[in-house]
Amino acid sequence: MSNSILTFNNPRSMKANKLDSGIEFVFTPEKNCATTGIAAFLGVWLLGWLGGEIAAISALITGNAKSGYCFLIFWLTGWSVGGFIFINIFLALLFGKRVLRIKPLSLEIQDTFGLWRKRSYFPMSDVHNLRIDTEEQKTHDDKPYTLWCISADCGDKRTVLASSAKESDLTEVFETMKNSGLFSPNLQKNTDAASEAGKENAPENSTIPEQEKSTQGGTDDEMYFPDLPDDLK
Repeated sequence: MSNSILTFNNPRSMKANKLDSGIEFVFTPEKNCATTGIAAFLGVWLLGWLGGEIAAISALITGNAKSGYCFLIFWLTGWSVGGFIFINIFLALLFGKRVLRIKPLSLEIQDTFGLWRKRSYFPMSDVHNLRIDTEEQKTHDDKPYTLWCISADCGDKRTVLASSAKESDLTEVFETMKNSGLFSPNLQKNTDAASEAGKENAPENSTIPEQEKSTQGGTDDEMYFPDLPDDLK
């Protein structure tokens, strides 16, 4: 099974473009025998679909449907819905793509799948933990397979940037992202990092004894000052 049929963000057909500030990755469906054959078949089928569509609409307009008028409307509805679904798939195979724009201040994801468009934007301050991980998926005939992904946590949500049925397809793209300097793999949330840094840099004698913690948050007279002489407390 072709990886590009499973996913439209396969690195094997990816192009990287350097921007004035940042880098852009453009993923398109891989052009091979499988995708070319499917696109050719859909193109021929859609010609027949268009002929049926025109014939049915003409019959309704001219009144040639006669006693089968209600059935023809029902048939035409299903025929039209099916046709638009296959048009979307056909256009996706020819022109579908995913564009990742990684900039110092933002991560932009733009997906084009036939007539469907989606655009996502994330501040880079919310993007962390760049990694390669996996998803367990199933094919159309219910056979399990492992999908390898380049993922990042955008806020509290996992976002897949690129994917393939082979881990080796992702290595070059992952290294390019990691070495871009725009974000680092395994980078934790800023709050967690700052908290850990504060703990490491804190002096050892700054810890307040357990028995005195209850005085925190009270008035100045109740505060504990461990470094003061007894006669000044």
